[in-house]
Amino acid sequence: MSVKGQLLKYSLAAAIVSTSFAGIPFSEKGLANHLAAQTAFAASTNNLQVAIDRFNTVSAALTPEGATKVEAARSAIKGLAQDNAKLEAIAGPIATKLGITDTNDRAVFGKLLLDVLSIPTTLNVKALDDIRTVPEYREVLKRADVGVTDVSAITVEAVATAAVQAEAYVGNQLKSKSILEWAAIAKDKNQAKELVSGALNAALSASDAAALKELVTNAKITGDDLAQALDKLEQEVNSTVFNAAALAIADAYYNVLNSSTGTTPGGSVIIPSVTVDQQFNDLIKKLEGASDAEKQELVKQALALFAQVVKDAGTIDASSLVKTVDGVAVADVSDAVIAKLDIVISAYAKLQEFLKAAGSDAKVTAGALTVNLGKIANESVEIKLSEAATKKLNASPFGKLDLAFNGLTVSVPNSDEYGKSLGLKVNTKDNAGEPAVKGYAAVSSVYDFNLAVGGQAVHEFTNPIVVRIPLGNLDGVDKELLSVAKIVDGKLVFQGGVLDGNTIVEPRESFSSYVVVENKVSFADIASVKSWAGRQIEVLAAKGAISGRSENVFDPKGNVTRAEFAKMLVRALNLESSNLTSSFKDVKSTDWFAPYVAAAAKKGIINGRTATTFAPNATITRAEMATMIARALSLTTSVEAVEDVDGALKAFKDAAQINATLKAGVALAAKEGIVIGNNGKFNPNNNASRAEAAVILYRAIQVK
Repeated sequence: MSVKGQLLKYSLAAAIVSTSFAGIPFSEKGLANHLAAQTAFAASTNNLQVAIDRFNTVSAALTPEGATKVEAARSAIKGLAQDNAKLEAIAGPIATKLGITDTNDRAVFGKLLLDVLSIPTTLNVKALDDIRTVPEYREVLKRADVGVTDVSAITVEAVATAAVQAEAYVGNQLKSKSILEWAAIAKDKNQAKELVSGALNAALSASDAAALKELVTNAKITGDDLAQALDKLEQEVNSTVFNAAALAIADAYYNVLNSSTGTTPGGSVIIPSVTVDQQFNDLIKKLEGASDAEKQELVKQALALFAQVVKDAGTIDASSLVKTVDGVAVADVSDAVIAKLDIVISAYAKLQEFLKAAGSDAKVTAGALTVNLGKIANESVEIKLSEAATKKLNASPFGKLDLAFNGLTVSVPNSDEYGKSLGLKVNTKDNAGEPAVKGYAAVSSVYDFNLAVGGQAVHEFTNPIVVRIPLGNLDGVDKELLSVAKIVDGKLVFQGGVLDGNTIVEPRESFSSYVVVENKVSFADIASVKSWAGRQIEVLAAKGAISGRSENVFDPKGNVTRAEFAKMLVRALNLESSNLTSSFKDVKSTDWFAPYVAAAAKKGIINGRTATTFAPNATITRAEMATMIARALSLTTSVEAVEDVDGALKAFKDAAQINATLKAGVALAAKEGIVIGNNGKFNPNNNASRAEAAVILYRAIQVK
């Protein structure tokens, strides 16, 4: 059971104080009289409505899925009404304390308790009165030996006031606490029962609750009794059903408690920074005199607290910010972004203070800050961010800003390059109207992207922007041959992309119009290698990573040049970077391979043969190729260097022939299954063929 779900098992017990007896007074003064303005009780009529409104507020905060789970639990609770043995297990101990001894009366009291616990999601006076006026319930309560001097004083008003007092106590106890403090209460039964007992005491502290207090005191009903009743209810209902409902209510109650502390302009609840700051301060204090093991545990708690802050503040529902201006859906999300960033930046600063005090070198990032505009019917969408918002993003631990709508996501990296005001414009149109896709199976809309930085249109980026494009119907489509295609002068230029579920992901160093298509490429001369390299050549060609040496000619057995492999590797692993130039004397800026050599050299993937020469037309060996791929994967994935290099190379009989400077790279490639050798040999110094390069690159792009 989750932290909040576990806690709710106890705070629900507290809720019995505020709802179980609400509207079911021992007095004959019922709800109808209560609502009449002429009655002597009119001055306190607000208390019942406050209790009902609070209940309804929590119910309204349930997610649709949560409401379904609560309804399932409610139905299960009602189903217990016909089983007297289960009713006795749940309500028997409290019935005994109330002096209800007759077997039939105890069963009726149990049904009353179940009725209260299964009241409608939307609570109103009538729902309570329907329970209160059930004749058999009334008769049982009249016969109860409660030991109260004046039973008529236990009125609707008194119970309603007690309900408000109890709920206020629980809310005040939990509102100022972080998730970690909720967790501490949930894990410590003594603390949890103290919460219930405190709610009970608060309920009975009201000036007009004297008779109600006398009842509870004389009957010796305690918070333990209520918690035990909930434990029994959980067992009889089914723990899975009960806990699912408890967690749903917990999430709703947590959000309601924190909603009064402020919301972002996007409308979502935020955790107050002061609460998080205090929690970090408490953790810092606990470091004093802590053992190394205790410090490690405190570090885990601090990281968990920060992770919770990021989770709560990392997504913005900006659908309410979208406005249509001249047919364009426009959303200025600046204030919403700033509000969220303030929360995370503050928490991050406190985390760094804690880690420094703890002597920890833990590295922390916050992933993506996501702004979701929801579903938009307009073909044109414009998202705006102020310079203040982008600069704050640059100062935050978030690695990127995800701007999303209609299943499309544009990820802007956290970089000074985007440290001015941003304006992203996206036009979407049906692919059926695009002449460039004729002859291809198009599986996405056509997207035209435009970006302005500091009010100026920007067409190329040093730090690529990643687009995640939603795909349509893929029936009958070869998914491995899907590629993001750039539309240039009415033709498609294939960029590649990685399939992820029903989307394709591609980093872009420039913006234009894009569409996703199935790209079938065939060569007339690959029959001799088709059994072991045919598919790999087709896939890499579909994504634009490799091309033929002439029309319809791949030359699979030809040697790979250093320039060719630079392009293959950079394109296959999406390592392009615009505006880069190399200092090699034998690489001209006008050469077709110049941008790929520059990107590979800049990232340290391919070194020059000398400080000033690259030797673009020289061949490349298998060991060199494996090493270059290993370096690239170290940049693009989380693969780690091999510690036991010689051990990783034992599978190759000719491992001794691998140049010492290349062994680590070959070992990593072998560990990841990118190079597997032939008949126990790797043949490290043989020139790599174009077919071999395709196979090895194909394996490389499978590494995640």
